[in-house]
Amino acid sequence: MKFLTFFSLLIWLTSTDPFAPKATVPDNPNNDPDITFMIQFINNAVIPDVESVGFPAYVDAKIFQTAKPGELGSPLFMVRTFSEAPMQEVIEFYKQAVPSDWSYRDFYGVHTLWKGDETEAMMAQIPIISITDANDFNNIWPNAKTIIAIYYN
Repeated sequence: MKFLTFFSLLIWLTSTDPFAPKATVPDNPNNDPDITFMIQFINNAVIPDVESVGFPAYVDAKIFQTAKPGELGSPLFMVRTFSEAPMQEVIEFYKQAVPSDWSYRDFYGVHTLWKGDETEAMMAQIPIISITDANDFNNIWPNAKTIIAIYYN
């Protein structure tokens, strides 16, 4: 009986699907400090499973940063990805992925989906999905168009 319980637990622990693949570490031939910093993020990222995040990753999303509760001033876990898809397509995808009782707002270019208090959402104190353009990352990933950050319990 103990073997069966152990075997069942082992199957359950190994049957979770990863949220998304890690981003490829970019080349940094000129020791660009921004790229060096990003390489550290990628190397330290821990890939969560889909069930933990509670939402699917965008189709081509690549993880480049993760955080545990408290690491970024938020009491939540965080996974940050980039996509080569246009931002509006990603926004529409996540509008369909969240439950109907979630809110959506464009906070000056930061497209945010959340359930609950808007102020808490702006401070990442409750689960949110935040979508922005990837312009600040184009020297690292020239094809990136959209950044997606998901804060979750």
